[in-house]
Amino acid sequence: MKGIHALIAYGRRHALCLFAIMLSLLLTGCGEDVILSAGFSDIAVFEVEGEEFTLPEMRLYLINEQREYEKIYGADIWDEDPEMAVVMRENALARAVRVKTLCLMARQGEDENAVTLSEEELDKAARITSEYENSLTDEGREYLDITSEKLLSCVQDYLLAGKMYEEIIGSVNPEISDDEARTVRVESIFVAAPDEASQLSAIRKAELSLEALTDGEEFSAVAARYSDDPELYYNITRDEADPVVEDAAFNLSEGEVSDILEVDGGYRIIKCISSFDRDETDRNKTVILQERRQEAFETAYEAFTADLDYVLSEQNWAKCTVCTDPGVQAGGLFELCE
Repeated sequence: MKGIHALIAYGRRHALCLFAIMLSLLLTGCGEDVILSAGFSDIAVFEVEGEEFTLPEMRLYLINEQREYEKIYGADIWDEDPEMAVVMRENALARAVRVKTLCLMARQGEDENAVTLSEEELDKAARITSEYENSLTDEGREYLDITSEKLLSCVQDYLLAGKMYEEIIGSVNPEISDDEARTVRVESIFVAAPDEASQLSAIRKAELSLEALTDGEEFSAVAARYSDDPELYYNITRDEADPVVEDAAFNLSEGEVSDILEVDGGYRIIKCISSFDRDETDRNKTVILQERRQEAFETAYEAFTADLDYVLSEQNWAKCTVCTDPGVQAGGLFELCE
């Protein structure tokens, strides 16, 4: 369940307008329509393909999003940085729309192809609902104004969205070969040549560096004398570095030094320290798998949302604000659903 929980990332200064959130984080396909409307149900905040998400549901998401922010930044964050209220509200909306959309994805197609919760998962939803309800203060219950049935439905939808997410990324082959993820560790000297006037002096500086290395001087000492890059060590992986550097790195033996490499902004010389760094390669496998899973999810999500209509009630969304009553203890639901 951590997958759906991680779909919405926090960013203290990433204040995006509502349209950006709706378009770039949620809808990301090319053909969907986002419509702002004040003309539908009195309690609907938004609709996805005619399915409403109501004010009590939105308050549930909003207060839980708010309490998560306060755990990270402190309860005074809303006074210290009013911009964060905008970010938090839009992240809560983003989470709600994505959950609703993933549930639509889960229920599409024939019955045998639909993704549904098992009896065990339904029991889990009931336990989470009961535990969450029991944790609410009187102020929390009054703030949410949500029935037990609606709360259970919200929890079931959250679990179903997570299951749909896992279903999509589960289609990705988890096997990543050592060659694909291979990481080469190098020492590096970089001589900057930011403009044409500096080319000749930069080339000469690079030549002096290579001559010193050829004469047997320690790479680190030469780098300290000539390099314009404070970093000495780099891990090189496929498709991440400058192609010239990557090609050289993957063709060097351990201890071997490259020729002078012309790169963007100057010249570089590298020395292979390890032609196969096992720890870094294993870490890179994790990164590659995460990237492939995210790509698989985005591809499926964009294809599904391409023709969907999303309708937002400006009037009801404006009612969804930061809760200023510290007595409203109603957080923790997202963690229970993990």
